[in-house]
Formats: sequence, C-alpha cells, structure tokens
Amino acid sequence: MRILQRPRDKSEIPRFTWVGIEKLSSAPILNGASFYAISTSLSAEHYQLLMDRGWRREKKQDRNEFDLRKAVHASETEELPKEPSPEHEFTVEFDTDDFTEEKYALFEQYQRLVHKENPHEITRGGFKRFLCSSPIVRSFRTIKVPIPKSTQENDGSDMHPSWQKEIEQPLGSYHQVYRLDGKMVALAVLDLLPRGVSSVYLIYDVTYERFGFGKLSALREVQLTREYHYTNYYMGFYIPSCAKMRYKGEYKPQWVLDFPTMEWWPLEEMERRWEREKEEQNGSESRRKPPRGSPSVFELELEGILDEQTVDREMEFESGNLPVCIGNGEDATLALACDLRNWRDGRVRSSLTELVATTGLEVGREAVFQFNI
Repeated sequence: MRILQRPRDKSEIPRFTWVGIEKLSSAPILNGASFYAISTSLSAEHYQLLMDRGWRREKKQDRNEFDLRKAVHASETEELPKEPSPEHEFTVEFDTDDFTEEKYALFEQYQRLVHKENPHEITRGGFKRFLCSSPIVRSFRTIKVPIPKSTQENDGSDMHPSWQKEIEQPLGSYHQVYRLDGKMVALAVLDLLPRGVSSVYLIYDVTYERFGFGKLSALREVQLTREYHYTNYYMGFYIPSCAKMRYKGEYKPQWVLDFPTMEWWPLEEMERRWEREKEEQNGSESRRKPPRGSPSVFELELEGILDEQTVDREMEFESGNLPVCIGNGEDATLALACDLRNWRDGRVRSSLTELVATTGLEVGREAVFQFNI
C-alpha cells in the first residue's frame, strides 16, 4: 500500500478537464477508441498514480481549437527556424494600391488565362481604374484593444491598469502582395474600413494555382481582421444563381445584408427565403414589365433605396444650398447648387436625388457633388 502526503496547498490539488472519448479507428485498444483529459495542475505523486493505471502524458496541444494565426503565418520566412535554412522564401507584405508594371503583368496574365479575356481588352488604363488609386484616403487611427490574458499576466497591472493597449489601425485601400523567392505570385486588393476588411479582388500567377490562393487569401484576411481588431470581414456581393460566387457560401458563419430592411441575416436563412420567393415568382402569372429607355432608380423600384420625397425633404433641395464642385484639378471651383444655371430645370436636381437615394442621407449631407460643366 502506498500512502501519499495530504496536499499542502492548492497547487498540489490535481485539476482536470474531462475531454471525453476520441475515436481512433486504427487503435487496437478499447474497441478502436481512446479517452483523454487535460490537466492544468498535477503533482508528481498524482501523476505516478495515473501512470500505474496506464495513463501517459502527451505533449500539450489544443485538440479542439484551430489556431488560425499560427496556420496562416506558419509558412512565412520570418516564422521558420533559421536552421536548416528554408529552400524557398515566402513573404506577404502590404503595399499602397499604386500602379506598377509588375502588378499589371500579373493582372494581365490572370485576366487572360483565368477569365479568358481577349488580350486587346486588357489594358493598363483598365487595371488602374479597376484596382489602383482608389478614392478612399489612406490613414491610421488609434484604437484601444483588450490585452490577452497571457499578456496581462506577464506585463503586470502597473503597466496596463485597464488591461488595454493602443494600436494603430490602418484605413484605406491597399494591395497585399504575396511573393515566392522575390517573385510576385498573388495580389489581394483590400479596403480597410472602420468596421471591417473588405475583399475587393484577388489575382494570382496560374503557375501556382494548385496552392489555392483564393482560400489562402480569405483565411489571411480573416486573420488580418482579427489581428487589427476590425469587426467584420466583407466578401462582397453574393448572387445565389452565380456559379462564380458560390464559393463564398462555404465560409461560415456568414451573414447577408437584406436590402429591404437593411439588416444582416444568416446566409442559410436568406437562402431559404430566396428559394421561397423564387417559387412564388414562378407560380405567379403576372410579372412586372421592366421600364423602357433609361429609367431612374425610383422607376426600377430597387430595394434598399430611399424614396424620392424623403430625399428631397431631408436634403432641402428646394433651397439649393448644397456645396458643389465645378470643373477638375486646379481649375475647380466651389459653389452652391442654386448658382448652377440648369439647377432649376430639374435635370441636375433629379440626378442628385437618385445619387443620395442610393448612398444614404448621412453620406449625402457631407458630400461635395462635382460637375464637369
């Protein structure tokens, strides 16, 4: 008989988290299963008792949690051990969204080989307008973020009395550049916004298509959202009938903006609603005919826009006291809308009404509208 001393303090009391049974189809014991527990505090004496009952300590690992941060950074050169030296160098870096010939060469190859565009339709000007020099101004803002528990314990309360720290959060449009041995192999276009990271576009070298840059970039961008404490990750538009967009539905949990209510709903629920609406439309004999010519957004009855009367009333278009910019560059001048000679005939006013109806009152009230006349 072995008698162990009574634990002298709480640190010697064994602490366990029962995890349960894990199926091991290849294990020859316990009908193909093993069970395990996680201990956070265990004396040598207690572990001896466990050893005598067939237990065995394994290396510490998180069995039930996938560490996204470690996974997305694992292959980067700076994360690898110095020895032995890696055969290849893989880096990911942020760059401004300015045009370069290297970026255009990658874009031209991607559009031609992946999207099957005609070479004469792919131009530098098109690339610049599409993915470079965004009108969103780049800046940084200082935000306070919570400090992880492990950091709190190491830093001490004197340094961080409120368990928070300040970080610089980038805002604006950027290119995230993937390089292999110095060669640009992929480029992600991102808009970093106060409430989230918006994925705009991704291009990659088809030579490395097997690496799945689409999924790799999405995971990295989710981790970017977490590391810089943005709230959401936006994957762009989702059209159920578009085969090229179906991959977006593979990432969960996910919410979709419902335009009639301007509320976010789980994707699964929205898909069920779309299916019901589709069945109702198929069963209906009367269908609304699309308007002819160049209809306004109000004639199209688009979902999620403000009505014409609300815009006209809230923006006070009748007074014409709206700031407008006339011309471009150094020749541009600021004026009031009522000073425009064609303001009263309704054409300019109706254009502004449609614009504000789609952008919303908050943006409309703070915007300066530009006219090239």
